Amino acid sequence: MQDRRGILFFTGIKHSGKTTFAKRIASRLGFEFKDADDLISAHIGDMSVREFYRQKGKEAFMEVEKEAVSSFLSSAPSSLVLSLGGGASDNTPLMEELKGKGISDTQITQTDFVKQMEAGKKPDGAFRCDYREFKALCLLQSRKDKRHKESSY
Repeated sequence: MQDRRGILFFTGIKHSGKTTFAKRIASRLGFEFKDADDLISAHIGDMSVREFYRQKGKEAFMEVEKEAVSSFLSSAPSSLVLSLGGGASDNTPLMEELKGKGISDTQITQTDFVKQMEAGKKPDGAFRCDYREFKALCLLQSRKDKRHKESSY
């Protein structure tokens, strides 16, 4: 990969594997990793993200989510993978704020992303995570790693 700079945003439904997959991609690319929930936690103080959502409601949460992510991105590193929350794609003001800040505004699948990386290409887009697809990718990677290790003896 020639240019290893840019920001990748991961979106998808909650518990779909975004954070786990994003951490692996960040590690593989040598990018910094951040989770939007951690940014929101720092922004709201003592209350947990879940507690804040329950007490303040969806609208207040989405406003804080946008503020926290926007604030972080104003001084974010040039090589970053950011895992957004499960409802981020429904947060229109946040999505508008992110337009043009990532490597691409298109959404691709994890499989396409990995294929592009393995071909030495810069990943073309942000994408939604699908847990079943992610599990399959992890299984394929572990098998690939195992075969490589066995052939190294």
